[in-house]
Amino acid sequence: GDTLKAGSSQIPPIDGGSGNTNTSMTPGTAAFGMDIPSADASLFIPYCYRGDGTPTGFYCMYDQGASGGITSAYGTDIISGTGPLNTALATLTFAATAAQDTPAGEYSAIISLIATATF
Repeated sequence: GDTLKAGSSQIPPIDGGSGNTNTSMTPGTAAFGMDIPSADASLFIPYCYRGDGTPTGFYCMYDQGASGGITSAYGTDIISGTGPLNTALATLTFAATAAQDTPAGEYSAIISLIATATF
């Protein structure tokens, strides 16, 4: 998924697809983003997605990884590790705000997560 949509209307990614880190939600500004507020040392989470997990935390929606970011056809790693992760936990937190001129509607996003094992 890339952002929230309602018909032809959309709420854009918080960072405009740039991968800017540590972006806060600003009331009154249309934005959609994701945060992975995990303190689990066994997980590697790209800097773009490491927020503090609070309502005033940091969000982004595009990590400029080698595979082109999470909005590309092939996505990119958002969580990985070098050892067994069978007990690791991570919560994906999504947030959105609307602007005064955001058209009314029921906004939704399609998010696909693929888990790949490494041996």
